Amino acid sequence: MKKRKKKRTQAVRLVDKQNRRKQQRRGWLKFFFLFLICFSFFAVWLKLHDPHLLPIKVVTLEGDYPHLDPKVLQRTIDPFTRSNFFTVDLVGLRERLLQFPWLQSVSISREWPNRLHIQLKEQQPIAIWNDSALLNNEGHLFNASKNKLTTALPHLRGPTGEQHRVWQTYFRFSKALGPSQLSITQLELTSAQTWSLKLNNGLRLVVGEDGAEEKLRRFTHVYATLLQTQTPIDYIDLRYDHGMAVRYNKIN
Repeated sequence: MKKRKKKRTQAVRLVDKQNRRKQQRRGWLKFFFLFLICFSFFAVWLKLHDPHLLPIKVVTLEGDYPHLDPKVLQRTIDPFTRSNFFTVDLVGLRERLLQFPWLQSVSISREWPNRLHIQLKEQQPIAIWNDSALLNNEGHLFNASKNKLTTALPHLRGPTGEQHRVWQTYFRFSKALGPSQLSITQLELTSAQTWSLKLNNGLRLVVGEDGAEEKLRRFTHVYATLLQTQTPIDYIDLRYDHGMAVRYNKIN
């Protein structure tokens, strides 16, 4: 009995030893395959970051951007093209281009195998806000040099954050004045919540919020008669329900 137990114990030990060896071999094989996978990923990463692999050779710009200097744009884009097709930093390039005040939006895409396509949308200014910022066609303010403006823009003034309201009112008032061929060059929302207008002929108007468009239309009907007076007009107050007050310039 003792000999049988001894042989059985030796057999168990031998099996355990063989199992440990198998587990060790499996462990080394797992480590080896994991090393191969990591090494492969690292080799691919190195290859993809090689600027000589599919370098960016062509950059196309699309859009109308008369307020931007093409040479300055090129100098801005060039550093980003030193990467290759896979690693070029499109997000960084877009953010860098959007630092130009005159750019409203930038879209960048890769074109296989070595091209970048950049679509630029320039700001479309519609008015000057508080003599400092510009208002674009989407109602957003931006700060850019007004020296590059190619067309005369209306001057809008008002409290901070009221640019949308003032612009919408400018549009409504312009429509009401339409038949008279008069246009608004300045529109201000005052602290008293009244509207002060300056027209293209230099005439100043004051009108409240209630019934403003109807009062402006009424003004256009009598405008020709007012011009017949010999005394130049300083301003006209339209805040009355059934009339208007005309203030004439004093003649020395």
